[in-house]
Amino acid sequence: MTASRVKISASLIVPALFAVLFTVPVRADTAGDLRAARARLATLQAHMNRLATDYARAQARLAATQDGMTRVQARMARVRVRMDQIQRTFSERARVAYESGGVSTLELLLTSDSFAQFSDGMQYLGSVAQADSDLLDQSEVTREELRRAQDELDRLSAVQAATVVSLTRQQAAIASDEREAQGLVNKLRDQLAAERAAAAAAAKARAEEEARRVGGGPLVACPVGDPHSFSDDFGDPRPGGRTHQGIDILAPLDTPIYAAQSGTFNKNYNDLGGISGLVYARNGDYTYYAHMDKYAGVPDGTFVGAGHQIGYVGNTGDARGGPYHLHFEYHPGGGAAVDPYDQLVAIC
Repeated sequence: MTASRVKISASLIVPALFAVLFTVPVRADTAGDLRAARARLATLQAHMNRLATDYARAQARLAATQDGMTRVQARMARVRVRMDQIQRTFSERARVAYESGGVSTLELLLTSDSFAQFSDGMQYLGSVAQADSDLLDQSEVTREELRRAQDELDRLSAVQAATVVSLTRQQAAIASDEREAQGLVNKLRDQLAAERAAAAAAAKARAEEEARRVGGGPLVACPVGDPHSFSDDFGDPRPGGRTHQGIDILAPLDTPIYAAQSGTFNKNYNDLGGISGLVYARNGDYTYYAHMDKYAGVPDGTFVGAGHQIGYVGNTGDARGGPYHLHFEYHPGGGAAVDPYDQLVAIC
């Protein structure tokens, strides 16, 4: 993923505001405010672009670290089993030596009937001593392997902790930018309305072109209200060897969620997605919406139009404790998920 593949809600607001400033007459007392708002939104866009990209990378890094910790913990479990086996062998040999009373070289000489018997006895004692020495070596090697595995686990734990701290800071920064952007959006809502109508027509054409490319119907409505941010994190690694099958659209808690296509709405709840929903389009496409805070009161099985509100942004399921966002998936023709990033850029 590169910086050029990052898209946030402000990237709709900023160009729209530019167009308004240069095409719509404004009073002298508002022109200065609009120029200031334009500059601030441009700064917010650049900052949120970086934050969205950094957050996606940190999530991928955290997933890789968690998988690494799982592998090290499994290795440590195997080493501990081997160490237990060695300790049991030591205990058994000590018990046998104690019960037999042990045999010294002098005792062996005095009790042997011949030199050949004495020689055989010495060889046996030597092999026992060698076996004990080998067992001690195995014990030392196993203990060292366990120590190194523990060091690796400690290192990965430190990486995990640092990544979590980084994610928390980025989450707070994103939330701060979102609040400021929301305030500007509210302030400039009337000025942006005319530009959004014109932009919608162009976005619809771009989305239809992208949909034809992937063999499905176009995404018609942006699935999350303003302000929001997203990057092209489709295919990024996730814990357990999974890959990310959608786009995470970050937005404040309870930002409206809309159907991206017309179709039949079905509620869905699962451990990963939490409060989720699906919209089945008549052409065979379906879109998936996960981690909602709550539904918007649409009855299960209702046909909804594109842009109809179906829920509110949250962080339920395996996203609990993380930033509020919508996990959005696009399945053209009802098949495997494909990357909807280009269509989202067009319509959001």
